[in-house]
Amino acid sequence: MTVPGIGFEEVRERMTGGGVLLVDVREDEEWREGHLPGAVHAPLSEFGKEVSRSFAGREVVVYCRSGRRSARVVERLVRMGHTGVWNLEGGIEAWRGRLVKD
Repeated sequence: MTVPGIGFEEVRERMTGGGVLLVDVREDEEWREGHLPGAVHAPLSEFGKEVSRSFAGREVVVYCRSGRRSARVVERLVRMGHTGVWNLEGGIEAWRGRLVKD
């Protein structure tokens, strides 16, 4: 299965319009080290159907440190029938790298 991905610029544009929910699936310690503004925390170790129900009908961008764990979550959400879900390509590390360049 190809996991739908989305890049930094497109996420930033969608955030400006307020139409996207950012979901950080990193664990508690990683979350406390910093996260994207406006993101909600849903650690991969606790991620399940109950959490995914709160995303129904929303555009969701899932991220982790590098994009690997979040890709697994996006794949799971798509298999559950969710649409409008993307994996942030390169994770929070790519985001941080772009902010330094901008």
